[in-house]
Amino acid sequence: MFGGAGPAGRAPRSGPHQHHEGSAPRVPRPSGGPRLPGHGRGGVHPGPSAPHDRPGTEGRADRARSSGPHGRRDPPRSRPRVRGPPRPRGGPRSRLSGGGRRGRRGRRPRGRHRARPPGPRRTRTDARGGRLHPRSDQRSGRPPRRRGGPPTAGARGGTAVTGPRVAIITYSTKPRGGVVHAMHLAEALHRRGTPVHVIALGDPARGFFRPLRAPHTVLPAPASAPTLEERVLDAVEALAAGLERLAPGRFDLLHAQDCIAATAGLRLRERTGIPLLRTVHHVDDFATPALVECQRRSIVEPDGVLVVSRTWRRTLRRDFGVRAEVVTNGVDAARFRRPPDADGARLRRRVGATDGRFLFLTVGGIEPRKGSLELVEALARLRRCVEPAPVVAVVGGHSFQDHGPYRERVLARARELDVAMGRDLVLLGTVPDDEVPRWYWAADAFVFPSVKEGFGLALLEALAAGLPVVATDIPVFREFLVPGEHALLTPPGDPEALAEAMASLVRDPRERGRLAERGPALAASYRWDETARQHEAVYARMVALRSRRGA
Repeated sequence: MFGGAGPAGRAPRSGPHQHHEGSAPRVPRPSGGPRLPGHGRGGVHPGPSAPHDRPGTEGRADRARSSGPHGRRDPPRSRPRVRGPPRPRGGPRSRLSGGGRRGRRGRRPRGRHRARPPGPRRTRTDARGGRLHPRSDQRSGRPPRRRGGPPTAGARGGTAVTGPRVAIITYSTKPRGGVVHAMHLAEALHRRGTPVHVIALGDPARGFFRPLRAPHTVLPAPASAPTLEERVLDAVEALAAGLERLAPGRFDLLHAQDCIAATAGLRLRERTGIPLLRTVHHVDDFATPALVECQRRSIVEPDGVLVVSRTWRRTLRRDFGVRAEVVTNGVDAARFRRPPDADGARLRRRVGATDGRFLFLTVGGIEPRKGSLELVEALARLRRCVEPAPVVAVVGGHSFQDHGPYRERVLARARELDVAMGRDLVLLGTVPDDEVPRWYWAADAFVFPSVKEGFGLALLEALAAGLPVVATDIPVFREFLVPGEHALLTPPGDPEALAEAMASLVRDPRERGRLAERGPALAASYRWDETARQHEAVYARMVALRSRRGA
């Protein structure tokens, strides 16, 4: 989940999924505003990928007390279309505007959330491995209408290439939840034969934080700007320009994983009519009006919206009037399963967890929604009642947003409470991807005091590794965790309760063993192949609906 790019200076090697648009340096940002990347800049980085997982799910552990997402589902719901507010005519267009695509007789089409039509899915008859799909000869720039027919074996070991051609779009190549989700989804779709291509902003020379085993293109990211609003605006411009070059005529559907990608996709939809699907992993707490509006339009204006938990489906319905569809996430349980000969002594020495000191692991860095301040206060209480004092190691930390002020507040509080950095609390930052499972194996328990999550992907990784878990009792975790069976859950924002739960794991090896025993089976029920199958159904339904309306 929070892997790294490996040793400094190492870049992923070229391979069968690489599409070259030419390498380019990071785009400088002139004083007059952001400059779009030049034509033909970007690159694709493939290579064998170490499976690296992040989950999310629709499982209902609190109701069924079962082990995965395969129990009874919610009753079917009607999916009324969602209509975004009209854009005033005339006047200059905002940099964040996605446009206002209009259909017949000047009407603005509404978001589409309908059930898949009956009948067989359409299939593709071409297979081009990791290359971008050839540009259509149609003058409109829209994808050609494909005819049904038997799939043919392509350059994937005989895997048939079928289904709509999908561009999965993400704002970054760094190890954050939405990016990891996009990578694993693309790899699972690619294995199943769905024509998929990932498009992201980053450094074309380095590629993603780990090798991506699916066709992909990395567009040059703009230079970092001083404010969050400027960074978002610049990223939208760069990604929109790249999509203008890459997407028309090559894809039947755009699938955006974040606000930036969706805003850029809305612009392309306005010009080409390519339908846009958005996955909302969580809603950011933006402060400026421009970013709040960017986020709102990126949720209400796409043709379809997906979420990875029922909690966020309810939130989008309540706050935005959008009826989203729930899809599950996945985890590579085999990758995180603790081998019999696992030896974490070297990593434990690295963080000072020696001489009997208990090691808690957490993932996600220091930021408000991760409950970092409450974790520091809980650790201070724990040091007074447990001997020898435990160690908390924090993996991860990259974020598009600037959490500097919050981080300083957390570190200042640690000094006040005599929680020593490097002795009691160790910030590891982003670690090499192949080292991530070994941190789970080296730890004695996993602590995850988040106050807001889209799903809580690190939890499934910890469960797959056989770690006992302490987490916060928030609705999204209750969708797959049964309190007392899969994890100890404490009220969010309550450092005293958190400290008590952590202390109980330190003192009671039987409880640790009981919790750890149930984790791997629960994690193994969340598979990326099932996630891909759910997405294929959504893709086919959306493309079929567009084809019928365009007929």
